Amino acid sequence: MIRRHLLLASAALLMTNALAATRRAHADAAAMQLKPEFFTRDMFMSPPQLSPDRTHLAWVEDNRIIVHDLLTHSEKALEAGTHKFNVLQWVGNDYLVVYLKDDKIQKSTNWLRVIDYSPAVITKDAKFLRLLFSPEGHPVGAGDLAPIGGFVEGPAPYAVTLSQTFSQHLDIATGKITSGEHLLPADYHFIDRQGRERVAVQIMDGKISYGSTSLIFHYRVEPGAPQQVLRLPEQDKVYYINFNYCEYDNALYWTEFDYSKSLCSMYRFDIATSQKSLYRSGPNKDMDLTFDKFGHIVGISTITDRIHTEWIDPFHLKIISAVEKLFPDSFVDIADMTEDQKGVVFLVSAPEAPDSYYYYSAETHDLVRIGGNYPELDGQTLAPMTYITYKARDGLEIPAFITYPA
Repeated sequence: MIRRHLLLASAALLMTNALAATRRAHADAAAMQLKPEFFTRDMFMSPPQLSPDRTHLAWVEDNRIIVHDLLTHSEKALEAGTHKFNVLQWVGNDYLVVYLKDDKIQKSTNWLRVIDYSPAVITKDAKFLRLLFSPEGHPVGAGDLAPIGGFVEGPAPYAVTLSQTFSQHLDIATGKITSGEHLLPADYHFIDRQGRERVAVQIMDGKISYGSTSLIFHYRVEPGAPQQVLRLPEQDKVYYINFNYCEYDNALYWTEFDYSKSLCSMYRFDIATSQKSLYRSGPNKDMDLTFDKFGHIVGISTITDRIHTEWIDPFHLKIISAVEKLFPDSFVDIADMTEDQKGVVFLVSAPEAPDSYYYYSAETHDLVRIGGNYPELDGQTLAPMTYITYKARDGLEIPAFITYPA
């Protein structure tokens, strides 16, 4: 059984009540000797993901896929075997797409992200169906892999895959491929929730790990409309460090960093009106938008000495603030959420407590502990962490955390 807390729906959702025991039986924490690998190994469990209908939770735990039925409180598991499961996501209510972690593929095709490797398609009953890119059940070769632009849900969900010049639609259940559309010339493509390309971006003179001196946006005012171009020119002492497209307000966003002033400026370009406006600026090292998984802008993240997210979406602000009151001095973030906002998975992390995931139901007002990334540390007393900065030889202030022996 998963551990449960009760989150009452009072004005600020403040009260909590422990109701059940842990899912897993652990050895006596007091008798366990802490080992360095407890702190440095890969994560024990992936962020749990909710099915759109809020009937199932799924995650990868100790190289197994766990599917938890929220109606019957029963679980099914699928062992990875020789593969290494990494993270997963729901595509509709019937299928899970589980990304594989393969060191050999990662080394030989390091230009691809983890999500671009051929993931496995798993049913909601935790049964293996097929490899997404497997051609009619045959082994996947390097030529079968393609970047995934997004997923389209519906009665027959499919993945949108990208080549240099066109997209394809790959049926999740059957593997059948149909032709998509001709792609705009670019290094990066934004696909909307209907599987259509809306914006493509060319990155000019990209700087390693930081930014570029200019950007070119190719876009259509609406699907099927003629292509238009927005060029962001080279500027003295300025790098373009982030760019985004928001489907819901049909706008482009980008961030410019002026290193002569240590100033970040984020701009918004309304695609329908071609109007550019300053969206936000500040003395930050970085500034970017935070999206939910449905493409809504929910916050603005900045970096000074630490990463900080300013929540601008009222729901995120309210519910994260409520959970923060239950877990003082902890970092709280939303790991997953259903579109109706009635089911939310939280990540709760603190310097003196291992990362844990909780599920909140707006219908029952229960806050349920699903599990944590470091079960070996449950019940252990961890040393407090103190935030400090220290200067490098060139005077740069370097942020760090320090702990002292007990």
